[in-house]
Amino acid sequence: MYLERCLLPRSYTEILEKLLKTFDSRIQPVHTVDLLCLLGHEYRKKGRIERYKEVMDEAHRILSGNTTAFQTKPLSQVYFHNSYVRFLSDKKDSKENARRDKETEMALKVCHERLGKMHPETAATLYLSGIIAKRNKKPEQSEQQLKEAKSIFQNCLGTHFMTAETLKAIADRLFFLEGKNKNYSKLGAGGSKEIVLTLKNFGMCHMNKNNFEEAMVLLRKAQQVADRELEENHKWKVGIKTA
Repeated sequence: MYLERCLLPRSYTEILEKLLKTFDSRIQPVHTVDLLCLLGHEYRKKGRIERYKEVMDEAHRILSGNTTAFQTKPLSQVYFHNSYVRFLSDKKDSKENARRDKETEMALKVCHERLGKMHPETAATLYLSGIIAKRNKKPEQSEQQLKEAKSIFQNCLGTHFMTAETLKAIADRLFFLEGKNKNYSKLGAGGSKEIVLTLKNFGMCHMNKNNFEEAMVLLRKAQQVADRELEENHKWKVGIKTA
């Protein structure tokens, strides 16, 4: 997560691709799957759907043929299952729902049995499951899982980036958005590229309420971070300018 937050997306992806070439999946299946999932996440964000599918299918193939190697690596197990859940969810194919739910159950099972209820990765799994439940119009499940994730993140990590992200996910009213924005400022995360969309969306909330002064402060801050942290033609920059 540290490198992902600090490097430009292109540089980070190039590092992962070069690192992947140094691993042999027959000898180092766990590390290979970890890297494939990380790359899949980057390809997904860039809209490289075919490449995203290729690396996730490859990760699934390697894990399926090396289940014993993953038994002693619960974090890698959970990370794969969560990555694959997101992959299946992104397909938006109802035929994949049962498979997606099974992967989620497997991730939570490993979390509870191997990592413990109060582990950050358990919170991350609940967070992802809550996001997907919200997307699939299951508000009660989503609310329960997101609140549980928030509680674990707060207890384990305090004012951490993921705590703020979870607050963002459950911020269905401006009050929560304000609390989340303060949390970002408290973290000093105002300078990271991940806050660009949050600042832009928060600014638009104020714009819609005719709070133009507050809106412009947030949009200018989003633009400043985007100019510093993102590539020249990044789509987030366009979104801010057209807000």
